[in-house]
Amino acid sequence: WGQRETNKMAYLNVYAMMMLAVLCVPQTHGRVASLTYKVPAGTRECFFEDIPAQGDLDLEYQVLQGGDLDINFEILDPYGRILVQDEHRVENFHTLEELSAEGTYQLCMDNSFSLFADKTVYLDVLIYDPQETTAATTIESDDMVADLDIKLTDMMDSLAKIKDNLIKASNTQQHFKAREARHRHTAESNNARVQYWSVTNCFVLVSVGVVQVVVLRKLFRERRKDKIRT
Repeated sequence: WGQRETNKMAYLNVYAMMMLAVLCVPQTHGRVASLTYKVPAGTRECFFEDIPAQGDLDLEYQVLQGGDLDINFEILDPYGRILVQDEHRVENFHTLEELSAEGTYQLCMDNSFSLFADKTVYLDVLIYDPQETTAATTIESDDMVADLDIKLTDMMDSLAKIKDNLIKASNTQQHFKAREARHRHTAESNNARVQYWSVTNCFVLVSVGVVQVVVLRKLFRERRKDKIRT
């Protein structure tokens, strides 16, 4: 009975330490944003994001539909300097680490080169903010930690890594979801074009057949008239 009570207390202590680790995990990451936006033909659309000094920026974009599925893309810092410049790209991924300038960054999608085709663009932004951390609570239970041989900091690091992996997994799922939408639109567009040309070819074939029949009937009628006259 005494051994069971000891094991039970040990399990409760482990559970308590896990709960404390969850509560004390530093929230080291900032904002995550995903959107799908239609950029009209002949226009340039910009989005603005506030990024702190020494922050990191992960960004991905894909053109889902419209025209030749290409667009110009730029990232500008708070001083108007161009950090990234893509021309006529279908998709791309950029990682900017430890940005020195703190302020508002511009994420611009340029469709001014297109005269008629609107472009639907998927944009995924992940901003890491090293300053967004919560102070860990001081735990005055050194004896319990020593007895159970549990390092709270290791548990906190493990949970933080799990959170990072979950965020990356979510971004990856969004990436493949956007790619699937783009390929589906391309397949539907090709199917519509095939159907259009099939109907057009059928109409042309029927029209040619009708014209041929009319012309032949007309020729035979003229020959009959000539024979009757003779």
